Amino acid sequence: MFTRQGMRPRYSPMSGCVHLGVGGMMRVAGLVLVVEACVLADQPASAPASQPAWQSLFNGRDLAGWHGVGGARWAVAGGEIVGQTGDGSYGWLVTDRPYDDFVFEFECRHEVAGNSGIQFRSHVVDGVMYGYQAEFDPRPEHGTGGVYEQGGRGWLHKPDARGLAAMKPMEWNRYRIRAVGDHIQLFVNDVPTVDFRDTQARGGIIALQIHSGQQPMTVRWRNLRIKELSEGGAWMPIFDGRTLKGWHTQGEPDVWRVEEKAIVGELVKPSPYAYLVTDASFGDFELKLHMRYETNSGNSGVFFWSTFPPQCARCEEVVRGLPRDVSVFKCPKCGHDKAVPLPQRVHIHGPQAEFAPPRQNTGGLYDARIGRWINEDQFNEMMHRMHRFEEWNELRIIAAGKDVLVYLNGYRVSEVRGYDFPEEGQIALQLHSGNAMRVRFKDLQVRRLGS
Repeated sequence: MFTRQGMRPRYSPMSGCVHLGVGGMMRVAGLVLVVEACVLADQPASAPASQPAWQSLFNGRDLAGWHGVGGARWAVAGGEIVGQTGDGSYGWLVTDRPYDDFVFEFECRHEVAGNSGIQFRSHVVDGVMYGYQAEFDPRPEHGTGGVYEQGGRGWLHKPDARGLAAMKPMEWNRYRIRAVGDHIQLFVNDVPTVDFRDTQARGGIIALQIHSGQQPMTVRWRNLRIKELSEGGAWMPIFDGRTLKGWHTQGEPDVWRVEEKAIVGELVKPSPYAYLVTDASFGDFELKLHMRYETNSGNSGVFFWSTFPPQCARCEEVVRGLPRDVSVFKCPKCGHDKAVPLPQRVHIHGPQAEFAPPRQNTGGLYDARIGRWINEDQFNEMMHRMHRFEEWNELRIIAAGKDVLVYLNGYRVSEVRGYDFPEEGQIALQLHSGNAMRVRFKDLQVRRLGS
């Protein structure tokens, strides 16, 4: 359960953020969180969002916007998508782009008995499908309207008797999938079939499935349309795409620049840490951004709830537990009374979502206060495979109270609950020592989460 004891102040002197009111509500792992609309320092308030519109996912003529994966055969006939058993292996028709929060509606029909389904918030990794599947099978006992996790936990939820009875074998069926935040709902012919919450995925592709098997099978789909939603709203950009306004450097000062609407961090020689830090401070929040690693050396990451504690100017002892702007300083190690000026400090205090070259646990959580991983027991092959090296990757961090979730390209790679995280702090992009190290960040957006 995500929780934070007590209410946040309506104004944060450290961040300069004034909370203007309730921007929406979200539910994470069973707890309702209020999403607070706020104006970050030097950021204009966003205009009210227009109502989302329906978009067609199939033009009725060809398979533009889709591509095939696996052994099925796909065609267009009579304004319908036709999927047929091919070489006997699984086959999918996959959207070219991913979707996060949405309502997806379509009609589907089997011509003969056989198993099919619709993947959503899913991922194709090395030709293998992972993710949620909305079941579609003309045999009532096979669970049409339920959700199965392909390549993962298997059946998550099956319909009750009323839900199973909603499907019409060998006829056209109206299907609706609604996925918003961690809330998943399915409807068959307007009958609710499953309604549950799950944190495993927050985004991914949509795909039509033809199950494995040698028997000839044909499934048809038509009238595919989607409405993209934004859970809670109140997203605010923290990078304007042109300048580093709203950010400042710590450590190496000349390694950050803006290029093609992206923040570029680059080291050309071995260096100590370098950080690009938000001027604003954040309590509970959700952050999403895109990032790309372009070299094989060094490592990077996104720190959050972070501070740069006082550090002795003589012996470099880091003195934790003091305010960062302490006016009276005495080093407990050597007795010196001068601290390193804040802009020159490089010892960061807070958690980090890792960003590194291949097979180095991108998305893992590290606590710089104690110098070790928080969730090393969760590191696995899927975490490594979700990082697309030298390509853009979406990182999403949901941080509330003692609980943090990290998603890489829509797939949950870290989940830590009940940990002693800091209550608030700054967001910081990191460059860690390495030669010819270069990373890029873009589309940085945040929304504050109220108690």
